[in-house]
Amino acid sequence: MGAAVSRRPVWVFSGQGSQWPGMGRRLLETEPVFADALAEADALIAAESGFSVLDIVRRGAPVTGCGRVQPVLFALQTALAATWRAHGVEPAGVIGHSMGEVAAAVVAGALSLADGAKVICRRSALLTRVAGNGAMATVGLGADEVQAELDSGGAAEAVTVAVMAAPGSTVVAGDTAHVERLVAGWQARSVPAAPIAVDVASHSPQVDPLLADLRTALADLEPRRPDVPFYTTALDDPHTPPAFDADYWCANLRHPVRFSAAVAAAAADRHLVYVEISPTRSSPTPSWPVWPVWWRTPSSCPHSAARPTSRPPSGPSWPRCTARACPSTGPCCTRTQPSPTYRPSPSTAPVTGPTPRSPHPPTPPRPPDCPARTSNCPANPSATPGAPAPAPRPCPGSATTGCTAPPSCPARPPTPSRSPPPARCSAPGRRRSRSPICASANCCGSPTTPTCPPR
Repeated sequence: MGAAVSRRPVWVFSGQGSQWPGMGRRLLETEPVFADALAEADALIAAESGFSVLDIVRRGAPVTGCGRVQPVLFALQTALAATWRAHGVEPAGVIGHSMGEVAAAVVAGALSLADGAKVICRRSALLTRVAGNGAMATVGLGADEVQAELDSGGAAEAVTVAVMAAPGSTVVAGDTAHVERLVAGWQARSVPAAPIAVDVASHSPQVDPLLADLRTALADLEPRRPDVPFYTTALDDPHTPPAFDADYWCANLRHPVRFSAAVAAAAADRHLVYVEISPTRSSPTPSWPVWPVWWRTPSSCPHSAARPTSRPPSGPSWPRCTARACPSTGPCCTRTQPSPTYRPSPSTAPVTGPTPRSPHPPTPPRPPDCPARTSNCPANPSATPGAPAPAPRPCPGSATTGCTAPPSCPARPPTPSRSPPPARCSAPGRRRSRSPICASANCCGSPTTPTCPPR
């Protein structure tokens, strides 16, 4: 018998790009633990960078420039982690995406909060030297395919693969004009691509002039052995124990982010539940052809029901926990489907419910800033032989399943009678989520049938 599936979540700390005006303000007003943790980080950041995170959060003002964005996100991430822990949730492991590794190291016990503030503030201050000279963009292609295009198109010297987000999702970084041309070319070919809200080209040669100064600035760190498994995204092997010293943080800034490999390593260790520690969803959730598949579902949250909250009005509505005590201002909970080489038996299935159905044929990942995709649900087949079928009806798409089929858009049986309502969970003590994201997932502990066909 192999090791049992872990019932505790792996915490995923986002990189830059998850910021939005008003983030954290509600928790600052309602969660004393969050407020205390944010105040502790604020004092350290103010001493290092000369501005107040608390003032920014209270005002709900937009945060711009990496010199402020990164320290603010770091403070919010450490405060969110403290709040989760105050509610009895402990991580089974941590993964950090780019700058998110700093907060992940603090939460894992590898750095003190003071050392974490040094890393994020001194790192971001140095990045201001190259701000405005580069850009980053996400594209729905694999890293090898992107690299081949860069090589064949003569852009390899100006643009580099910066993030291996997923088997079908990559981030590039480099010269602004070259990145913009690449994005325009991909979009012209109907390849999902979008710029990222950053003003520097991290994980590219543009940061090389900063590395010597960063190494000197972080020479006084006092790293420790982490108390929680740390899956590195800066080194070739996610299981390699980082030193968390100045050299490591130089690698964190310069090396490509191997996010996909880190998640795969965590899954190989039987971790199937993930919580993103972030103001809003930013880590990749593509429709991967094999493991892992990320389900943005609140079913693993102890509060069960979900509704959109804590999100800017102009943005998409992702699942949120309805309970006042739930600390996440981003997606409440996430789960994955294991590799085809391993399926949990009923006795080892994760606490979030049975293993989700195999995914439909893969669709390109949708970057967070792109508008929601649409697809067509089949119209009700005609009850009269030979009569024309009604036109298909649009239904919202999903980056995970392609078509989420919310309760208002169920697949209809070939009968003239009125369509039955969507199946509801009959499991005792469990309540079906109202979120359309969960319409075709096993959200309430019993299998359900997807209400849109494979595309």
